[in-house]
Amino acid sequence: FNLSCTLSHVRPCLEEIGLVPAADLTHAHMRKMVSGFKAAGLKQNGINRKISIIKAALTWAADEQELIEANQVAQFKCPRGEDEKIVPPSPAEVRRIMQAAPQHVHRAVLLSFYLGVRVGASELFRITWEQVDMERGVVHVRSAKKNKAVAWRELPISPALSAFRVTWGNLDGWQGPLVHYK
Repeated sequence: FNLSCTLSHVRPCLEEIGLVPAADLTHAHMRKMVSGFKAAGLKQNGINRKISIIKAALTWAADEQELIEANQVAQFKCPRGEDEKIVPPSPAEVRRIMQAAPQHVHRAVLLSFYLGVRVGASELFRITWEQVDMERGVVHVRSAKKNKAVAWRELPISPALSAFRVTWGNLDGWQGPLVHYK
């Protein structure tokens, strides 16, 4: 999460409970906030994200910075939310999506499917032609920042992806990123 995302979670909390000094925040304030969010139709997982940010900030203020004596809501609990079940597209829907997709989306879908990399700037969008080992048929993928133990991993290029590799390489002059998403 970045700062703007974190602030987008926190602002509604302030609107819901008002300007209560951090040291005076209680379980009653937290319950009021949760009730307000539920009444507004927020899902439990979204509410839990907001609660976790507040609790983490107050723990930091108490333990790391000594700005408040203690985090009074450290033990506040919310029930776990239901994980949303997303139905994947059917094969016919995938074919229609791929036919309509611009080139960069087409590449992103195929590479993420065949390589199993994280979609986005953490892995997929960082892959360059320099990381493609044509002789061995592998791609060297730098791990996402989450994985500090392993700097990179080697992923085999499947035969289905191999056909696209040559076409894309010729289009790109065998340099630069594999997915031109900007």
